[in-house]
Amino acid sequence: MSPLDHYGLDQHWLTEFEKLSQRTTLARVVRVDRGEFDAVTDSGIVRCTGTGICTGDWVTLDSFRLAATLPRRTAIERASAGSTSEKQVLGANVDTVVVTVASDTALDLGRVERYITLAWGSGAVPVVAITKTDSGSVAKELVLAAAPGVEVCTTSAVVGSGIDSLTAHLRGTVALIGPSGSGKSTLGNALLGGSVLETGATRSADGKGRH
Repeated sequence: MSPLDHYGLDQHWLTEFEKLSQRTTLARVVRVDRGEFDAVTDSGIVRCTGTGICTGDWVTLDSFRLAATLPRRTAIERASAGSTSEKQVLGANVDTVVVTVASDTALDLGRVERYITLAWGSGAVPVVAITKTDSGSVAKELVLAAAPGVEVCTTSAVVGSGIDSLTAHLRGTVALIGPSGSGKSTLGNALLGGSVLETGATRSADGKGRH
């Protein structure tokens, strides 16, 4: 089995790749830095050069250089800082967006609605995960009312509750979005089955964690 099979390779991307030069290598971007990025290929993760891409993009490589970017199927975008109307792409080709809502902080339904709107606008399917239910309580009914047509799951990564119910609603490539300290990394580790993502303690003053 190719490493790409674990990163969402399907017939759609194979068909798109076949339209391009077969002398290049198909890859998926997993990390982007300034002018460089990490991408998964059939041979594993490689370090490459290139710009204008984001995490989740499917690309072709020519000797560890970006050759082409395959057309995005979905894109999570937000307005760039400043006075320009340009948008910043946060993630590409995401199928499911998990919106995290922490039980141990005040519920901001307006923020939840904005995240859900962002997810729908990307072309992905949103799912709300109420996190940290072991240390606080958020009225699920209020979240359901603010998220019509969206699955809402209650979870606690600490005690392992609700993880299976959440997993049942996840399809394809999954992104987690939410405010700092809402439990994204801890939930991500629970879904991945290990300490893959770095986590940190939240500040008691404002409930925020490490980005």
